[in-house]
Amino acid sequence: MKKAIGFSFLRKPETLFAGTAIMAVTFSILLISIRTGPIAISILILWLLGATSAAMVASYFGEILFIRRICYSCRLRNIVIEHELLHARGEYSDEKIWEAMRKKYDARRLNLIEDRAICSFCPIKKRLLSGEASNGPQGSCC
Repeated sequence: MKKAIGFSFLRKPETLFAGTAIMAVTFSILLISIRTGPIAISILILWLLGATSAAMVASYFGEILFIRRICYSCRLRNIVIEHELLHARGEYSDEKIWEAMRKKYDARRLNLIEDRAICSFCPIKKRLLSGEASNGPQGSCC
């Protein structure tokens, strides 16, 4: 199972449509639940569905990125943000993004091989090192 360190909603008309539809359904359910049920259920519905739909609609007009809390203090945070920004701006292929990242960032210059402070679930180290195998023999890395 992959563990995502960040995600963003794609900047596509489908995202805007889905967010608007979820928002409309949320408010319809909210109106019904206010009349028939306890207020706590209405607040829960608004918090869960309303926040998600608002984020989807807002991401169509600007970039909204979500990053794991543990990644905020990581020295690779800028790479995570750049990766998610590329997705948010319309690049859907993860492989194309990592190909571009491998050209820009070198795992050895970033000292990723020896750095034990990098979390074990972080895909950046694995993805950047996976490109080195195709660039020629540079030693064992995993």
